Amino acid sequence: MTLFVAVYLLALCCYFYTRTGENRTYRMINKYLMATMYLVFALYVFFQKYDFVSYQTLLIAALILAWLGDVFLVFDFGRGGDFFLAGNICFALYEQIVLVSHGYTIRDTSGCLLLRQE
Repeated sequence: MTLFVAVYLLALCCYFYTRTGENRTYRMINKYLMATMYLVFALYVFFQKYDFVSYQTLLIAALILAWLGDVFLVFDFGRGGDFFLAGNICFALYEQIVLVSHGYTIRDTSGCLLLRQE
């Protein structure tokens, strides 16, 4: 875990450095590296803690779609946006499932739960 955090922070610093520069190739490499590291770490934790047939699989699908959005965003803005949209839909469904599984009703979770007044 410590090694992952150290490498990720190093990649993040490199990304910030290349983001201010003119070299688009290095920026793309750093962006893909960070997105892939995050996805691999999420998959590792997922397979260590959860069964494949669980509602957490929806979260993994959302992360994979977000990763695909990052990859395709560089080449085709529309295609990358489509993947991000599909990923956000998966995230929203996952959030609803988690809230309902913790005792909230669908009525409670529609809209913003934090701003709801009793």
